[in-house]
Amino acid sequence: MRAELDLVLGRGRLRRVYEIKLSKAPRVSRGFHELVGQLHPERAELIAPVDQAFEARPGIWVRPPLQASSAERI
Repeated sequence: MRAELDLVLGRGRLRRVYEIKLSKAPRVSRGFHELVGQLHPERAELIAPVDQAFEARPGIWVRPPLQASSAERI
């Protein structure tokens, strides 16, 4: 299986991973979970056209685009 993430940001040992979805009901893929498990990021997020942020699974958040861009710096 081939897994990929849309964006990985890092500074030193800190990492954040992002997946961008177009669906208002985004689903987390198996590949996303595998890469999160391998990379152990500080933050894992799905960016999607949702009205409010919510935790899709423990440690994985779904956020609207404007909330994601206003998150604190890495």
